Amino acid sequence: MRKLLWFLIFVQALILVRNSVFNDWGAFYWFCDSAALVFAIAVYYKNTDAIKGVLNVGLVAQIIWLVDFASGLTGHFVLGVTEYAFSYLNTPWILVPLLMHVATPAIMLWQTRKHKPNRKALAWSFGYLILLFVLALAAPVEENASCVREICGLETIRLPAYTLLWPVYSFIIMVLPAHLLQWLAYLASHHDGVA
Repeated sequence: MRKLLWFLIFVQALILVRNSVFNDWGAFYWFCDSAALVFAIAVYYKNTDAIKGVLNVGLVAQIIWLVDFASGLTGHFVLGVTEYAFSYLNTPWILVPLLMHVATPAIMLWQTRKHKPNRKALAWSFGYLILLFVLALAAPVEENASCVREICGLETIRLPAYTLLWPVYSFIIMVLPAHLLQWLAYLASHHDGVA
C-alpha cells in the first residue's frame, strides 16, 4: 500500500503543477482533480470502504471520459468532455489527464476488487457527493465544477431542480451503477481465482 500511496501523491502533485502552469485553479473543484488526494487519505488510513465510496462517485464518469477520449482520437467525440485534453496531446502534459482519469480509477478498482462492496461504501459515496456539491457551489458558475450546474456534454437535457438535486441524481445515475461494477469486480475476483 505504500507504493500506492506514493503513486497517488505523485498524481496529485502533477495535477497541482499542471493547474499552476496553466493557471487553472478552478479545475481543483472537480472530482477528477482532487480524487487522487482523497484516495491518498483513504489509503493512508487503510479505509477500503472510503476508497470504494470515492470510486463509486467517479468510476462511471471516468469510463465516459475514456470512451470520449478514445472517440476523440478518431476525430469524432461522443460528448466532447475530453476536448480540453487534446490541447495537451503532443506534450508531456497529456500524461496528467490520462493518469487522473484512466490509471487512478483503474488501479483503485484493482486494489479493492477483493473487498466486498457494502453500505458503508455507499454512505462514503453520499458523503463525498455532498462535499463535492458544496465545493462546486463555491466555484465560479462558469466552471460548472463536477457538472453540478448542468450536465456536462448533455447541456440540452433539463432535469427538474437539477442543481439542487445533483447529489440525489448523481447517486442514482453514477454511484449505484459504479457500485454494481464493483460488485462484478468483487465476484470476478472470487470466481476465477485472480490473485
